[in-house]
Amino acid sequence: MVAALSLFTIHFSLLTSSAQTVQYLVLTQAGGEVGRFALADTPVITFADGNLVVTCGEATLTVNMEGLKSSFEDVSTAITAPSFAHSTFEGLKAGDTVTIYTLDGKKIGTAQADGEGRAGVDLSPYGRGIYILRTPRMSIKIKN
Repeated sequence: MVAALSLFTIHFSLLTSSAQTVQYLVLTQAGGEVGRFALADTPVITFADGNLVVTCGEATLTVNMEGLKSSFEDVSTAITAPSFAHSTFEGLKAGDTVTIYTLDGKKIGTAQADGEGRAGVDLSPYGRGIYILRTPRMSIKIKN
């Protein structure tokens, strides 16, 4: 993810923080075969020649409706919510300082721009929260 700012660019690296839940449509056929479709992928259900046809992206499942059972299930994934822990500022002046503040104004860290005007900021030691990153020309708020 790249956020373009007026005088420089910030590159964010994503980390993870908590598991997400995905809801699935579950189709169980009379023979015990099971098909699962994430509702977030918006499966399309149609009927043709006495069969139920589920299309999801490029995948298609055609099943006989006799003995077909449907249900929904919630599955906790290993995919987690993003957190902006590592940021790189580009386009700063050599020697510029990026200062990290908590919302209550406490200074908790700094990073110095190198000779090419880049400064890396690591928020991972500070945990989840909202931080203010301030350069000589602007300030931004980041939720970590």
